[in-house]
Amino acid sequence: MDSKYIYCTKCGHKNLREQKFCTHCGASLVHVQSEHSNKNFQHQSISKSASLKRFGPLGVILAVIAIIALSTFGYRQYQKHQRSEIRSYVYTEFKRSDYRVKINQKQKSVKVIPDSTSEVYNIMEIALSDADGEEADNYETSVKYISRKIEENIGNDWTVSYLNPTNSKRSFWIYKDGKCKYRLQDHVIPYYSNEDYGDDDFDY
Repeated sequence: MDSKYIYCTKCGHKNLREQKFCTHCGASLVHVQSEHSNKNFQHQSISKSASLKRFGPLGVILAVIAIIALSTFGYRQYQKHQRSEIRSYVYTEFKRSDYRVKINQKQKSVKVIPDSTSEVYNIMEIALSDADGEEADNYETSVKYISRKIEENIGNDWTVSYLNPTNSKRSFWIYKDGKCKYRLQDHVIPYYSNEDYGDDDFDY
């Protein structure tokens, strides 16, 4: 359709759209312009409606998928940040090259594990011969600090365990929300034993 011109309904003469009256017979062209505008509006409305019907459900589905994807990404980023923060508390107290850290966010569990030969030797010497000494107290103070920092900045119900490097079923210190649940100093037994301990009244 040629939108630059309109035709007189009385004589059929071709007129420029801007004209109010037919240049041939003088008839009013206002009603012709109005009808043309209405037809254009109806055509556009039908086209938009058809587009909505065609792409509406797909758009909703895509929007839902996008929201889920963003939520999942956001939650994973939050968990990643949380793990990084917990590790920073551990490595403030213990040398990074000497330790591994296992974090279970679902169970709210942090396990500090001596890993280097020198640190394993040192902590086992303390456990076997100086469990009541100052060095053992210093290790416990570090575990307590980590537990308190997690409670303050991450949340409640997190358990921090300093594991026996020669027996992963046993811990030397266990703290939860900054409170002691188990300490080596109170259970001086042969640490070469395979006997479990510390889990009778506390599940770690």
